[in-house]
Amino acid sequence: MSTSAVTYVFLSILIVAGATDPWTAPTAHGVELTDEILAEIDSLCVSYQGGAALVLIEPLVPLARAEGDSSRLLRLISRQGELFTSFGRSQEAEPILREAVRMSEVLVDSTAFCSALRWLGVAVATQGRRSEAVELFERLLRTAVARGDSHHEAWALVGLAWQDVNAGQAERAARRYRRAADLFSSLDNTRGEAWALNGLGMAQSALAEYEAALASYRRSAHLARQVNFSMTESFAVNNLGTLEFQLGDPGAAAEHFHRAYEIQREIGNAREMITPALNIAICETYLGRHTKASQGLRELLAECERQGYLDLQASVLNQLAKVQILEGRDHVAAALYSQALDLGEVASRNNRVEAVVGLSSVLAGMDSSAAAIAILEDAERNMAGALSGANQVLLELRMGECLLDVGRTEDALARYRVAADNARRFRHDHEQTGALVGAARAWRRLDRPDSALACLSMATEIWESARAMPLDPEWREQRSALGQRLYGDLAALMLEHPPHVSEPRRLRDAFNTLQRFKARTLLERMLGPAGDLNWAEQTGMSEPVTLVGLQRDVLHPGELLLDAYLGAEESFLFAVTRDVARAVRLPARRELGEKIRLYHELLSTHSSRRPTADPIVLRQVGSSIARLLLDDIVDLLESSDTILFVPDGPLNLLPFSELPLAIHRPDVPGEIIDSKQWMRVPSATILSWQRRQARDENGDGALRVLAMAARETSDGDPLPGAVHEVRGLARRYSRVDSRVVTREDTTRIEGDILIPYDVIHLAAHARTDDQAPWNSSIRLGPGPQSESLRAGQIATMDLSARLAVLSSCESAGGRILSGTGVQGISSAFMSAGVPAVVATLWSVDDRVTATLMARFYSELSAGNTAAAALREAQLALKRNPETRHPFYWAGFILVGEGNVRVNLKKRWEPMPVVRGGLAVALAIAVITGGCISYRGRSNRL
Repeated sequence: MSTSAVTYVFLSILIVAGATDPWTAPTAHGVELTDEILAEIDSLCVSYQGGAALVLIEPLVPLARAEGDSSRLLRLISRQGELFTSFGRSQEAEPILREAVRMSEVLVDSTAFCSALRWLGVAVATQGRRSEAVELFERLLRTAVARGDSHHEAWALVGLAWQDVNAGQAERAARRYRRAADLFSSLDNTRGEAWALNGLGMAQSALAEYEAALASYRRSAHLARQVNFSMTESFAVNNLGTLEFQLGDPGAAAEHFHRAYEIQREIGNAREMITPALNIAICETYLGRHTKASQGLRELLAECERQGYLDLQASVLNQLAKVQILEGRDHVAAALYSQALDLGEVASRNNRVEAVVGLSSVLAGMDSSAAAIAILEDAERNMAGALSGANQVLLELRMGECLLDVGRTEDALARYRVAADNARRFRHDHEQTGALVGAARAWRRLDRPDSALACLSMATEIWESARAMPLDPEWREQRSALGQRLYGDLAALMLEHPPHVSEPRRLRDAFNTLQRFKARTLLERMLGPAGDLNWAEQTGMSEPVTLVGLQRDVLHPGELLLDAYLGAEESFLFAVTRDVARAVRLPARRELGEKIRLYHELLSTHSSRRPTADPIVLRQVGSSIARLLLDDIVDLLESSDTILFVPDGPLNLLPFSELPLAIHRPDVPGEIIDSKQWMRVPSATILSWQRRQARDENGDGALRVLAMAARETSDGDPLPGAVHEVRGLARRYSRVDSRVVTREDTTRIEGDILIPYDVIHLAAHARTDDQAPWNSSIRLGPGPQSESLRAGQIATMDLSARLAVLSSCESAGGRILSGTGVQGISSAFMSAGVPAVVATLWSVDDRVTATLMARFYSELSAGNTAAAALREAQLALKRNPETRHPFYWAGFILVGEGNVRVNLKKRWEPMPVVRGGLAVALAIAVITGGCISYRGRSNRL
């Protein structure tokens, strides 16, 4: 999304130098070395025609040397060095700029000396030699301060601040950028001030000062627009989009990227139009619009090929490969990564390393680890001595993983050690943690559990010390995935080591360790990228529950908690009652996930609005999953009344209450299984927090209910069931505010509408995002452009509702692969203070849902808990021959505290005797939620 460190420096130079593509510039003939031609070169640079300036400069340099005109030669080579650096030709620029530095010292031209030193620092920095760049910028700073040159003092601060950003010193970077902006302002150098503010926004983003960063970017864009500094305006607007994207709003981000694109188009800078266009495609990818993203990226690819933008072509190829992976086209992705690598040194080192790592990962996933190793070895040979520290660490990590896959354990361990050492030296905590996790796995295979435990303990300290939530979505999910590997491996080791510790103690320690991880990562997802972990800590929401505390203070008699952790190599299910605790080993995530996704697909697939899966096949697949998960805890299931399920990964897709549990005991009647209540909770810690925060639910007054429905789907299909659903609630119960939103409804629907209500019922489209669960959203209207409430926004609200009912959830573009997007929405409501949420796991039948909801609210009004009411409503459909298939009812789940009760007050009681055919028909329509009058069905989208 955001430009890389090297690219960002290039862009800063382009802004200042005003350069464009040198390869499209006209050829100069017969130029003479005059003051006028030198002035023309300067004018070309200021007017964004640096390529034409380079064409003029090239024949003049030898002419100046031949004439012995040192002053003009210095002016020419200084500008040539600047422009070479601007176009990414830093290796060519460096000797030219060093000559300019020496010549300016001889000529005692301090202004030329500072200028050449400044650009030399940039050229060295773009080659990855950070320490040397810092020395050059510090030398420039000392010189500028000594001679009172505020202009170059400011640029020295900008150069040092950028190095601070790369080194993770965001606070120091912010101070330097702020000082540089002040200096530029005092000099009335609006362009410089705009650029410094742009950098300040980056530093503030790194400090999680998001509002301040947005303000800096906006101020930068405003100043740049004032002085017609379009290039800087474009980059500031692009950065605004990047921050909006990272805060979880790709729709708003896309608007900024479109604006940045238009600015570049107005300038006529075809090359710089590529970056915002690429960012637009990334937004489309995150919104699940893979086809549109692929189309846009392929158009960009064709443009890069036409214009010869080979370095940008590599970036586009890498992003297109990522989209293909998301769509399951690994072979196509491999070909795209290979195409990026075929560009050779024209592509930046960052892009080449990204392609190598991506291609090796794809090949390893296709059981071609040997080929992956060969590609990595080839990359190491070809790029030896030219890699930055970060890139070297990434290659070492990938090599370690591949070597471990093929059984070369000691070689893998050596690679992980090098990666860990380099990552520590460069302060790359994420990569150091990954290297330590890999080393621990190698030690375990070498039967050295003590060494493995030492590595994992060190990795845990590093992972937990990063208290600020990562802003970048991809990095943030990588951190979550890495933490899952780390804590899963640590728990597996703790369950069996050290052997002299009792088994119950080992189980307790393993549970507590995993709970720390789950509590932290779940909070990050619930609160969203801009969430406040300090608030969570102050309220006790982040304090992980212990096994002892769970059994003693949280679980009620008759409750069984099933807490699952799925890992790449080892998975666990902790089964806990008030008196018993067991740890059950499960298959790895991939094996279990394939079965669960198949089961989910069979349950949810329909044709012509009817389920297609054979019930016998469903039972067979469900039985196999039940055996894998529950064989070792059947006795606990049978002796429990309520099962609290804490899913993980693809287990989020599983309608647990539908699993054919009776197969374990043929003598147990199905009615006993049906009588059990099933509830989902995001984590044992959230359950503990909710029960500590439980409010009085037995007030005498009737509760306020918001019932909102969309009249039609986003594709225009009618939803009569949703409409009757909310209108039926208003007819039956008092204090219900019902609203049906049409496509023509122009009233803006704000999230504040949810705040005053005790029950929130939304029969609306939900778009779930498994890659970024906080970005999952509920569309409050039927049209594709209608307002949406994102999970990240919901989590920051302070809602008084006791129950939220989301009677339609599904993925956009088939993106539910693990169900974490559904969990993201429900968890967000709980973070906002709602203890119980009803949601669905697949697109549900409109007519039947209306019937289920009518029964659900009827059970609530009779005094049942939310969990009991939902179960009774599901069983009513299950017992009806027309809706017996699990497609109609099994997808409804209750997440959170299922013991919640809501005091619904009926408007009227049914008449004991109804006479007359019309009255009978009306009574039946009311009882069934009006479904009897429907002639067709729609699935809620």
